[in-house]
Amino acid sequence: MLSVVSAQQRKFRNVLAQVAREIKGASAEVMRQVGVHVGQNFLLQELWEEDGLTLGELARRMGVEVPTVTRMSRRMETAGLVVRVTDPYDRRMVRINLTGQGNALRDRLPAMLDAVAGRALAGLTTAQREELIKLLGQVAGNMTRPASRGAAMAHRHRPGGNDAVSRGAGSIPAEAFGARELGSVPKRPRAGPWR
Repeated sequence: MLSVVSAQQRKFRNVLAQVAREIKGASAEVMRQVGVHVGQNFLLQELWEEDGLTLGELARRMGVEVPTVTRMSRRMETAGLVVRVTDPYDRRMVRINLTGQGNALRDRLPAMLDAVAGRALAGLTTAQREELIKLLGQVAGNMTRPASRGAAMAHRHRPGGNDAVSRGAGSIPAEAFGARELGSVPKRPRAGPWR
C-alpha cells in the first residue's frame, strides 16, 4: 500500500508527464507550420540573441552535446533557416548564421509558442498563473541542486525507492509557461529537445 506521500509523488509525476506530453505535442504541431522541429526553436532563440555562434558555443548555451548541435544545424541548413560557415580566422570552427528565413521567425515563432502556453493556462486567473510559475520554478530549482546525501541514502533504503525515480515523469519546459522570461527559473544546461 502506498503512503500518502508516495501517492502524492506518483500523482505529481503522472500529471507532470501528461502536461509535458501535451505541451510538447502542441508545440511541435505549431512549429511544423513554419518548418521548425522540436528543439530547433532553442537554437534559433540563441542565434536571435547572438548570431554567428560556433557549434561549441551553441551546445554550451543549450546544454546539449556538440554532435547534437551539428546534426540539428545541418538539418536547419537544409531547411533554409541557417547557414554553416567556416570561421575565417580558425578553419577548425564552424559558425552558425541565421538566414533571412530564420530571422523572419524571430517574432512569429515565439508568438506561436506563447499561444500554446496561453492554451495550457486557460481558465487560470492571473494570480493562479503567477503561483503556478512560481511553484514550477521552485520544482525546477529543486532539480538543479544535487540531492542531499541524507535524502539519497534514505531513498535508497526505502522499498521501491530507486524504481520510483528511475521511471521519472519527464519535464515541462519552464519556457512553456514564460518562466524564463520572468526570470523565475534559472537557465541551466539540460539534455534533450526542451532545453
